Formats: sequence, structure tokens, C-alpha cells
Amino acid sequence: HVRQKVDDRKKRPLDICCKQEIERMQNVIKTLRTTLTDLELAIDGTIVMNDLLYNAMNSLYDGRIPDHWRKISWPATGLKDWFDQVKLRYDQYDKWIETGRVEAFWLGGMFNPAGFLTSLRQETCRANNGWSLDQTFLMSEVQSQGSKGNDKDKGEDKIMIRGIWIEGARWYKSLGSGAGSQWGLTELITSTGKRGGKPVTDLRSEMPLIKLWTVRRDGQNKEILFKTDSDTYVCPVYSNSNRTDLNYVFDIPLKSLSSNVKARHWVLRGVCMTTI
Repeated sequence: HVRQKVDDRKKRPLDICCKQEIERMQNVIKTLRTTLTDLELAIDGTIVMNDLLYNAMNSLYDGRIPDHWRKISWPATGLKDWFDQVKLRYDQYDKWIETGRVEAFWLGGMFNPAGFLTSLRQETCRANNGWSLDQTFLMSEVQSQGSKGNDKDKGEDKIMIRGIWIEGARWYKSLGSGAGSQWGLTELITSTGKRGGKPVTDLRSEMPLIKLWTVRRDGQNKEILFKTDSDTYVCPVYSNSNRTDLNYVFDIPLKSLSSNVKARHWVLRGVCMTTI
């Protein structure tokens, strides 16, 4: 069924990416089903209780994720969180493969978010004959809080992503009304809501929807590079809280709410974003 859908849509890069994601998810579901079925038989005495099943039984009893599940899936805080993600990921894949697109993609629900973004660039290159992948880069724009995006933001060349978390800073709106107000990076809020001596309660917060689209690198479109003395911080996005090259996905430039606060300030704060 999945392969037929991909073939019907002429093997578009995003559909191929979805197919690869579903194949990995099928592996997780197959392992999950096999473990639980064999564990039930082993407890009844029908089959031998081997080390794998014994460890899985102890993990499930303690509310932990069995090691062989974790190795082929994703990090989670506990067993309930892991099972919740099974359902959430399935729902996204189901809508994605049936319709070819979802209103806002959840990067944290993908095995290979960097590959998904590459597929987005490939799709734009295919639509614009003559573009090569190495000539393109992703542009991003953080939407207003609570915004669901309008129709012009949901074209074939633009997508929305959701579920991005920022650590070490917050995305906040300046005081003002109408066109005079703007969004930007600012300090974390303390437990009292005021500056001075009090501990910070929330080290991370969820970002609004972020619009992504692909552009060609030329005179008009230039990629924003990291500079310590700029008021725009090129914020790295990781797939989880382990900030390593293996978990790096891409960068999103974020402007400081105050032009006096430079990028080096956010570097010292250790500001980054994660997909979960």
C-alpha cells in the first residue's frame, strides 16, 4: 500500500522519505509485537524464557523501556512516554502517506529529521529545473504565538514544523501594540517573574510554528552565517538533548529582542533547540 502511494505520486522526495520512515517504524512495531507475544508464551511455559525476554519482563515490570526496543527506536523519559510516541508517530505517518502532507510536521516524531529536510530541498530543486542541491539552503521564519499559518504558507514549497523546544532562553514578544511589537530571544523567566536572585523555573519552552522553505543561494538570498557580534543568533537544532554531531539537524537564525544583546551572549547561555 505504501509503495503504491509513492509510485502513484511519481516518487516525490518527501514521499520516499515518508516510506523510509514507515519502514523503520514497522521494524519497531514488529519487534514490539514479537516481544509481547513471546513473553506471554514464556510466562505460560509454552516457550523457553531466554535472557532477552527475561530482561524485557523486568524492564516492563519496573516501567522501563527494554534495551532492545530503545536501540531501534527513540529516547524517551519512561515506558508511558515511549508508548505515547508510538501512537503519535503512527498518526503522523498515516496522515502523511495518505495525503502527501500534514499541516505541521513534527520533526521529533521522525527517525531522520535531517533527511526529511534534505528531501524538502530536493523537492524544490525538482520543481525548479536547473537548481542543484548544493546551491540551495533552508530559510526559516518563526510564526506568531498561536498562529496556524495561512493558506499562502501551505504551498508545495513551504512547510510548517512544530514541537521545537528552546533551551537556555525564551522566545518572547516585546511590550507594544500593533506593528510596534516584535518577537525575539530574551532571558529565561525567574520564579517571581522578575530579575534578581530567584531561581529559573523552566529551562526550556516550546517554540511556535516555524515556517521552512528552500531558496537558491544568489545575490538576493544569502545564508545567515554565525557572527558573535551580530544581534541574530544562528541557533543549532538537535534531535534530542545530547548535543553531539550525530544529533545535529540544522540551524535556525533567531533575532535578539534587544539589539544590544549579541550572539555571543546566547553562546555563553548555551542556547539551543531540540525536536523533543
